[in-house]
Amino acid sequence: MNPWALPLILTAAVVLAWLRLGWRQWRAPGAARSRGWRLALLLLAQPVLAALLYLTLSPQQTRMAEPETLTILTRGGSVAGGRTVALPEAARRGGIEQAPDLATALRRHPGIRALRIRGEGLTERDRPAARGLAIAFDPAPLPPGLIAMTPSDRTAPGGPFRVSGQVEGGGSVALLDPAGVQVAAAPVDAEGHFTLDAAARMPGTALLRLRSRSPRGLVTSELAVPVRTTAEPGLRVTLLGGAPGPEVKFWRRWASDAGLKPVVRVALGAGLALGDPTPPLTVGGLSRVDLLILDERSWAALGGGERAAVAAAVRGGMGLLLRVTGPVPPGYGAAMGLPLAGGAASAPVRLLDRDGKSLPILTRRVVQVGARDAQTLLADATGAVLAGWRPLGRGRIGAWLVTDAAGLVSAGHGEAYGAIWARLVGTLARAGTSNAPRFDPLAHRGERTALCDLLAGDTLVLPDGKARRLLPDPATPGCAGYWPRVGGWHGLRRGDTIRPFYVHAALPAAMIAAERRDATLALVRDRPDAATVRDVSLRPGASWPWLLGFLAIAALLWWFERARIGRPADRRPD
Repeated sequence: MNPWALPLILTAAVVLAWLRLGWRQWRAPGAARSRGWRLALLLLAQPVLAALLYLTLSPQQTRMAEPETLTILTRGGSVAGGRTVALPEAARRGGIEQAPDLATALRRHPGIRALRIRGEGLTERDRPAARGLAIAFDPAPLPPGLIAMTPSDRTAPGGPFRVSGQVEGGGSVALLDPAGVQVAAAPVDAEGHFTLDAAARMPGTALLRLRSRSPRGLVTSELAVPVRTTAEPGLRVTLLGGAPGPEVKFWRRWASDAGLKPVVRVALGAGLALGDPTPPLTVGGLSRVDLLILDERSWAALGGGERAAVAAAVRGGMGLLLRVTGPVPPGYGAAMGLPLAGGAASAPVRLLDRDGKSLPILTRRVVQVGARDAQTLLADATGAVLAGWRPLGRGRIGAWLVTDAAGLVSAGHGEAYGAIWARLVGTLARAGTSNAPRFDPLAHRGERTALCDLLAGDTLVLPDGKARRLLPDPATPGCAGYWPRVGGWHGLRRGDTIRPFYVHAALPAAMIAAERRDATLALVRDRPDAATVRDVSLRPGASWPWLLGFLAIAALLWWFERARIGRPADRRPD
């Protein structure tokens, strides 16, 4: 039944009663009309009767707690009646029982089988105690500010990295470097999501700041964004060039600065070559190479056995990048499923920097790629393909068509040059075989965080340089729990290397509230019978007091309409 049907019917009845009283008063002779106060009482009695009848037929619901249900107040929660216990995060209220944690509250109230949680939600401390119970959750509104953030795990020197997340309350976000200079900014979308792109610089660790502002421009929250810039550990890249030139010179400088292990050898003609000792071009020798870079002239100089060894090494996991600096010789890349043709003609390349400004015009070779499954790796502002790749076995083979990318460095755009090569190398190079440890990117002081993919002998290094032994979690092999007491850069020592990770001193209030809300909602979803807790919390109120009142007023009105009080003495009762 429509909830508005009964009020509308009773309202119509009151209006009809008023019209009836008014019509009778108007039709009566002047001397026989009722006194004004009598008419006013009769008119007022109609809505009173209608209200009492409405409360009789639809009594107000009352909030009642089941004998086996306990209401738990967390931060921001409000009292709703019934047996209630406040956890330490909730504001202290007189007359409300306090408990240091949920487990203590359950021990004080044996027999509890259902919880009603009000406020932000349960902390990590109390979630294990709530498992196995039916749970209803009344979340408090989130405060404005950052509620989620995902930083880049690792960035190659000169390469791009991305920071994404979500903001409650709308507005905009900005990414600031350690000097406070804005490096990226963007408004949030209708759902509060955002994505910011920036470029890494020198190897090492750095702390950027992510700042959110409300639609009015007020700062709502700030959060440190740790950036770890390093090359893939042990990444070995070999470049074989058919002739010397600025491309090889600037590439070697970038590779050394980026922390790679470059091996460069350039042919000078007449059987002479200049550069480093290169590994033998055999399957065994190339197993020690993560990425091999060739141009069309060095490819043409390879023998049949060497080409077969390169193809076998790619199928085994090595990456191969084919540079195109001139006309493509027959069969270039065809043996590995990436046939290239053309290269005699050239075309301009128009690139944009991160701010949308035009970079110096470069040149690319016009090449036809015969592989249907080839994927675009890089393209310019007009959509022209600059680099593509395809998988081959466990490795990848790619093609690079730009001939003068070093012009970016000489024009003062070394950051853009580094970003291009970081993407090429990061996409094509052999994937690492060792399991890198995993950390929570939002680990913060005073809360448990998990360290996973650990090996025997791994030790924790605190910001002050002291080492701590990790105790493995018996329930999760390869993981260990850690409760950081201080914020800052920590490290995981594995052998001779230390893998840094950052612990936040504190997170924005909105992010903490969102994490507790989501974790508590996950507990609710794990218990399909949790909805019954909410259903029993509201019960219809008693209707008999309203019925007695309705009967009493109706009887009194029936007597008053027939009494001669307020009417002329010679008038008969209605």
